[in-house]
Amino acid sequence: MDPRRQGPKFVPINPVNSAVELQRELEQRGIVSDVQAGFGVALVLVCVGLIVWTDGDRFWWRSAGSTHRSRPIYAWHPATDAERAARRIERRYAELVATDPLSAATKGVVT
Repeated sequence: MDPRRQGPKFVPINPVNSAVELQRELEQRGIVSDVQAGFGVALVLVCVGLIVWTDGDRFWWRSAGSTHRSRPIYAWHPATDAERAARRIERRYAELVATDPLSAATKGVVT
């Protein structure tokens, strides 16, 4: 095949890079977190009740529960904008720490 006729080269998305970038943004806001990875996704462990998943393309986390259906509601944000995602996650973190005793007890603790 003629090399000039090949399609564009795609750079594989690395979820760990996205997770580490988010972790740095959260750290700048005083939020301690940990990154774990495997099976094509990475997790940013923030506190009890707040785990952020990423596949390298987007971040998603549980934002609230539906009271009438007992189903979780998830928020998501493009992984290309870790700074803005961190601001949104920071607000959810503040809500959890203020209302959930277990989240407050584990604030700043990463194991």
